[in-house]
Amino acid sequence: MPTGRNFLARQRDQITKRLDELRPLYDEYLALEKAHEALERLEAPVRRRRGPGRPPGRRTSATKARGRRRTTATRRRTRAGGTRADDAVKVIKANPGITIPELAEKLKIRPNYLYRVTGQLQKERRIKKRGRGFHAA
Repeated sequence: MPTGRNFLARQRDQITKRLDELRPLYDEYLALEKAHEALERLEAPVRRRRGPGRPPGRRTSATKARGRRRTTATRRRTRAGGTRADDAVKVIKANPGITIPELAEKLKIRPNYLYRVTGQLQKERRIKKRGRGFHAA
């Protein structure tokens, strides 16, 4: 049985030798991969965060003038139009009895956000819920 043991020992030695040869290449591969990921992050476009309910590309006059958002504790900020709530009301008027998943599909936004929007619209009495669907008030 010594030949079997010699064979296994030779195989183990060959594998160990080959691993030692490949280790620098593997380390170089890992370093290059990290550098590639870092460059990808630098090239990725920076997205500006928008507030809830604000469609892309719209800015308030206060934001344009000052370059920053204006907040006040006593006064609620109102928008001139073009909010998700206004878009939702238009779609609800055109499709009485529409459900939130259907509304989300038409507006191309997530349904979970619409639950908050429709709740606020109900408080403002702009829409009414009948069953699962919504109707304009």
